[in-house]
Amino acid sequence: MTTTSNTIEAQLREIATMSTEALVARYMQLTGKEPRRNYARWLRKRVAWLVQENAFGGLSVAAKRRITELQRTLELPLDLPGAEEIRPAGLMVGATIEKEWRGQKIRVEVLRDGFEWNGERFTSLSALACRITGTKWSGRLFFGLPKEAR
Repeated sequence: MTTTSNTIEAQLREIATMSTEALVARYMQLTGKEPRRNYARWLRKRVAWLVQENAFGGLSVAAKRRITELQRTLELPLDLPGAEEIRPAGLMVGATIEKEWRGQKIRVEVLRDGFEWNGERFTSLSALACRITGTKWSGRLFFGLPKEAR
């Protein structure tokens, strides 16, 4: 084993014994933000992943793209404990995005697998913005949303 592997292994052993408070602190150190959950089990998995990701690199762009494709085809039992909804563009399912554009009030509903506007469904905000304007737009930019968290 290399020195890096030994160091990572030691960190993982330490993570396994950390308190929830220590895990929260470590998560914040690694990400710069507060965790969305304060459950020790979730934090242990996430912190362990982040430590390894920082040391060895994360998933490739192609792997992330493939995961997203597969997520779209899955029907998940979202009512099971610990299951999470797939949130398009990081937005809360059921939320409404409103914008006024050229005198027209635009109301978009965030769905589990996309967006709905005027009874029409879109897989991305960019596709929706293109439909509204007739030109290519970044959906987040068009709707004035902050950059998506990484």
